[in-house]
Amino acid sequence: IAVELGADLEARDADGRTAYLLAAANDVVAERLLSFGADPTVVDHDGNGFAELRALWASEVWRS
Repeated sequence: IAVELGADLEARDADGRTAYLLAAANDVVAERLLSFGADPTVVDHDGNGFAELRALWASEVWRS
C-alpha cells in the first residue's frame, strides 16, 4: 500500500472521497487503511460515508 511509502490517507479526489471511502467495496483494503489511521468518520462532498457508498456501489442503480 502506498501509505507505507508516505501517501496521505486523507487526500481526496474530485468527489471528496478518500482512499478509505473508495475502499468501501473491499473489506481487506478498508481494514488495512484503518490500521494505518484512516478516518472512519469521513464523508464525501455528497455526505456519503463508508456504509452509504458500500450500499450505493452494491445497488443496481450504481452499476447501470
